[in-house]
Amino acid sequence: MSERLLINCVTGEAVVKEHSAAERARLDAQRLVDIEKEPYREAMEVLRSWDAKGYTRAWETSVAPLVAAETLPEYDATVLAEKKAARAVVEG
Repeated sequence: MSERLLINCVTGEAVVKEHSAAERARLDAQRLVDIEKEPYREAMEVLRSWDAKGYTRAWETSVAPLVAAETLPEYDATVLAEKKAARAVVEG
């Protein structure tokens, strides 16, 4: 179930040991925290990837007139929608 592998670097001997109840509880709690943070991490990755491609907040501001006039090209509209959805997750 919940085991750990310990390797003696001097002798090369490997030993498998069970986690204690306290260690298991700590690991389970950490897994729950990681699960809760996953949507935030994924949303941040979306924002970072689009920012790296030049679709920054400045770009969002510059296309605002096109959005208002409903003349934003389909690709840019998709990018903007992805960024808005990701930002909603990040900002909660």
